[in-house]
Amino acid sequence: MIMKNGEEHDFFIMSRELIQELLDQKSSNLELDSKAAVQHYIDHEEYEMAFEGLFVDLMKLGKAISPKNPSAYIELGRKFGLDEDSAFDANFWGKFVYFMTVSKN
Repeated sequence: MIMKNGEEHDFFIMSRELIQELLDQKSSNLELDSKAAVQHYIDHEEYEMAFEGLFVDLMKLGKAISPKNPSAYIELGRKFGLDEDSAFDANFWGKFVYFMTVSKN
C-alpha cells in the first residue's frame, strides 16, 4: 500500500481508533493477558499486530463476539496486508474472512 505522508497519518489514526474501540467493546470477553498484549501493540503503534492478535482472540471465542460492520474490518485487514502475510497464524486471513462474513452476532 502506497500512501502520501498525510494519508498515512490519517490511516493510522483511523486504524488506532477502530482497533481501540473494538478492544474496549469486547474487553469483558477477553482474558487479561490478551487485552494487555493488544493494548501493548496499540500503544507502540503496531496496529497490524494489534489487529491480528485481537481477531485471533475473538475468533477463539466464537461467532457471538464478531464486531458489527464487518466490511470496515475486512478492508482494514487488507490495507494492513494481512490477506498476504500474518504474524500469528499462517491461516489467519481465511479464518478471519469466514468469521466476519459467515458468523453472525
